[in-house]
Amino acid sequence: MTQRRTLVDGLKQTPEVAELERQFVYKEAEADKPTANANVAPKAPAATSDSDVMPQYKAKVPLTTRCTPQLLSQIKRASLQRQLLGIEQSSIQDIIEQALEEWLERHS
Repeated sequence: MTQRRTLVDGLKQTPEVAELERQFVYKEAEADKPTANANVAPKAPAATSDSDVMPQYKAKVPLTTRCTPQLLSQIKRASLQRQLLGIEQSSIQDIIEQALEEWLERHS
């Protein structure tokens, strides 16, 4: 049986892993490192409606809330009716997203 060692000792014995460990701990990425074209200014992000999105949100994220049973029943019924009629965006998620977007436009 081999002798157990601490994480620090293991990293000292495997120097190629030490760089990965440093990047992970300090949240450094390959994109952050200077390249051969360091004199070229980075491109500004395109001005889109997504410019207000926080950088940690790159895809759909879970959002949990509570609602009345009546509201849930109405949303579920609307979703099922839209599915039966073959209307796109018939999921509960799609309906709630659309309703929230419209509310935010009116109240922003």
